[in-house]
Amino acid sequence: MDLIMDQEFDNETIVFDGFHFIGCSFTKCIIIITSPDFAFDRCSFKDTAFHVDPALSAFQIAQTFYPDSTDSWTGISVNETPSNLP
Repeated sequence: MDLIMDQEFDNETIVFDGFHFIGCSFTKCIIIITSPDFAFDRCSFKDTAFHVDPALSAFQIAQTFYPDSTDSWTGISVNETPSNLP
């Protein structure tokens, strides 16, 4: 993944795929996400819209946004598969 560090984006359309953003700020931007192959750390978003490809599963996107998160409704980590499912 290519790193983009400490950049300010204002009123731009940015494709997140293939990039790792660190310490960036996004103001009035449109973020395009078509794959789970992206990351961001310590970024800020103000008046910014996220457009996510509907073919991506909610779990793929949640795992990218919250890699260590647990689904608050089921208690299942997004990195786990319940053992009682077929």
